[in-house]
Amino acid sequence: YWTMNGTNISNSNAGNVGIGTTNPTNKLSINGSILNFNSTVYTRHYRDVAFYEFNNTTVTGTMKITMPKLWSSTMLSITIKGYDYSSIGAWEVVIGAYNYSGASWVNATAEIKGKAPFNSVRLASDGTKNVILLGSTSTTWNYPKIIVTDVITGYSSIDDWGDGWSITPITDETGIINSITPTVPYYL
Repeated sequence: YWTMNGTNISNSNAGNVGIGTTNPTNKLSINGSILNFNSTVYTRHYRDVAFYEFNNTTVTGTMKITMPKLWSSTMLSITIKGYDYSSIGAWEVVIGAYNYSGASWVNATAEIKGKAPFNSVRLASDGTKNVILLGSTSTTWNYPKIIVTDVITGYSSIDDWGDGWSITPITDETGIINSITPTVPYYL
């Protein structure tokens, strides 16, 4: 193992290199999110910040995607990709919004590409963190695979968006506040 700036970087005899993993399975294996940025531009691009899969047939509920911050005055562009094992198949959600420090969402947009198992996207708070809500408590998901693939941050509080994300289905939306539902155009 090599150590670089306190980060474990591993090596295997097969020529694979891993960052954050002791058993790299590809030429480059990274366990965790990736941050791309240019020091002269005041934006950050985080990739692959959250994953969810359920391999036991169906799960019912709102998919709650919890962000790492609460009301940070950050302009956000978020891409979520998923797959539902049914006649639905692959889908993608692209969200744009400004999470204003005054506890509100401003200039929010959302679009759904493909045929998703849900037809609403909501931006809200659970009182502790900002959240994205996909579907409702009665949405049925079949072997869902969900990844928050891209998060682009701008304006203020642009750092520290790479860790602290989570995705979980919920059947009780008690405590969800400051919710807005952008009008969703569909693209097939």
